[in-house]
Amino acid sequence: LYLCGAFTLAGTSVITAWFLNGKLGTFTITAASLVLALLCLLPLCRKELVKTVRQLTFRDWGVLFFQALLGMFLFRMLLLQGLLHTSTAEAGATSRSAGRCG
Repeated sequence: LYLCGAFTLAGTSVITAWFLNGKLGTFTITAASLVLALLCLLPLCRKELVKTVRQLTFRDWGVLFFQALLGMFLFRMLLLQGLLHTSTAEAGATSRSAGRCG
């Protein structure tokens, strides 16, 4: 059930980004979507998050920051930039199949 919901949200994010890309900048859309995801997930995993954060070392924080920057933020920024040059259907098919090609 969770996996189905995750794939549904991932597929709709490309379409939503295409509609908003002409009105808002790519940085604004990316930052707002990540903040919204954090606000939605925080009540669900607050207890485990607090426990895990207390156990992280300075090196762990650096690795997490680097992964978040390259894995989430830049991916979304480049996806939105790509939507300026392609159709929504092509971008959706590309983003859905990207995880299976590696």
